Amino acid sequence: MITLKFREEIIKFKDKELIIKERNNRVLMYNTRFKRHIIQSKEVYSYIKKAEEMGLTVEEFVNMFEGSDKEYIKDLMINMGKAGILESSMSEDFYKNMNNRFKAIYLAATHKCNLACRHCCTNCNSTEKDILTTEDVKSIMDFVAELEPYEFIITGGEPMIRSDFEECVHYFKEKDCKTELVLSTNATLIDESNVDFIVNHFNRVEISIDGVDEETCGLVRGRGVFNKIMRSIVLLHTRGFRNIRTSMVVGDKNKHLEEKFYALNERIGTKGMVRCFEPEGRGVENASYFISEETILPFGLTELDKLSFEKDKDNLKSCSCDMYKSKMFIDYDGNMYPCQSLIKPEYSYGSALDKDTRMSVLDFDYDLSDSKLAARLQNIMPYNFEKCKDCDVNVFCFFCPALVDKLLDNEDCPDYEKWCSIMKPQLNRIVWGE
Repeated sequence: MITLKFREEIIKFKDKELIIKERNNRVLMYNTRFKRHIIQSKEVYSYIKKAEEMGLTVEEFVNMFEGSDKEYIKDLMINMGKAGILESSMSEDFYKNMNNRFKAIYLAATHKCNLACRHCCTNCNSTEKDILTTEDVKSIMDFVAELEPYEFIITGGEPMIRSDFEECVHYFKEKDCKTELVLSTNATLIDESNVDFIVNHFNRVEISIDGVDEETCGLVRGRGVFNKIMRSIVLLHTRGFRNIRTSMVVGDKNKHLEEKFYALNERIGTKGMVRCFEPEGRGVENASYFISEETILPFGLTELDKLSFEKDKDNLKSCSCDMYKSKMFIDYDGNMYPCQSLIKPEYSYGSALDKDTRMSVLDFDYDLSDSKLAARLQNIMPYNFEKCKDCDVNVFCFFCPALVDKLLDNEDCPDYEKWCSIMKPQLNRIVWGE
C-alpha cells in the first residue's frame, strides 16, 4: 500500500547507498545499506530518472500512467521505496521495523561434546571444560531476553552435556518473553528422564544426523548414533512434539544421499535440511570423506544447482546478509560474532558479559562506521572484494560474506576462478538475459 506521506515525496534516488549497473537494456539497482535490489528495464529506469530531474512527486509520476501501466508503476515505486532505491520515509520505516529485533541469537553454551564428528567445524570434544559458569549463562540469557529475538537457539558443542542445562533453560523460560526457544543437539542424550522437560520448554528441536542409516551416519558421527537419534525422535513424537528438524552435511562424495535423506525425513515425520561441507576445524583432516578435491568454497551448495534451472530474475537473491542486525552468535567464551562462519577475533564485537557492550547492542547503537571492525566487514562484501568489485553480477555471486573472507585468507587459492566460471555465466543469463 502506498502511504500518503510517500505519495507526496519528491522522487530522488538514494545515490550514496546505491550500486547501479546497466547492460542489455536492463538496469540493476542495489542498496548497500538495506541489502536489497531491483532489476528494471532501461526504459522504465529512464522514466524515473526523468521524473527525478523534473522534481515530480511519487503521486505525480504515477498519475502520468493509465490502466495496468499505472498499477505496475505504483507497485514499482512502493518496492523501490522499501528497498531503499529511492529516498523515502517508507524505506527508513521499513528498515527500522526490520532491525529493531534480532531474527535469531545463538548461544554456544559449551565447547564440550560427547561425540567427535569428522566434520565438526569447531573441533569440539569430550575433554573440554566449560568457560561460562552457570551465572555467566544466566547473565547472557538476561541479555538475550532483553533483546527478545524471534528465536534463541541453544547449541554447543552438545548443550545437554552441561550439568546445569535444565536449570539454565528453565531460568530463561521463566522470563516469559516472546522468543521461541530452540534446542540444537545431537539427540543422543535425550531419554525418558529429560524428554518431558524438552517438550515443555522448547519450541523446536534441531538434530544433526549426517546420514540416512546406521552405516552412513556412523561413518561421520560414530557407531550407534543413528539408532539413538531415531529413538529420541520417536520419544519426542510419543509426547506429541513434532517440530523437529534434522540436518545433513554433504560434499560431492555423499551428495547422492540427498534424496534418501529427504525421504527419511518424510518417513519419520521431521523436516530435513542439507548443509554444505566446509573444511573447518576437524573437517580439515577429514575432508577426503566428503569432497574429492581440496577446496575452501562450498561448491556442493544446492543453490549452485538451482541457478542452472532459474529463469526469473525476480526470484534471484542478492547478498542480503545484515550482520549484527538480524543474527548474532555468542560463542562458548561469551564473545559475540555476526554468525558461526565468522568466529574470528577481528569480527568480535565484544563480550556479552560486558555491560557497556551490552548497552550499545540493546540500544541498537552500533553503526561502527568509524571502527576497524566496520572496515573489515565492508571488505568482505562482494561488491568491495578487489577481484570482483567491477563485475556486473557481484551482488548475487557471493551470497554469504564469509565466502569472501575465506578468499581473503587464501589469496592464492584457485577456487576463485572455479567459482567464477560456475556462477558468472548463470548469473549473466538470469540478470542480463545473455
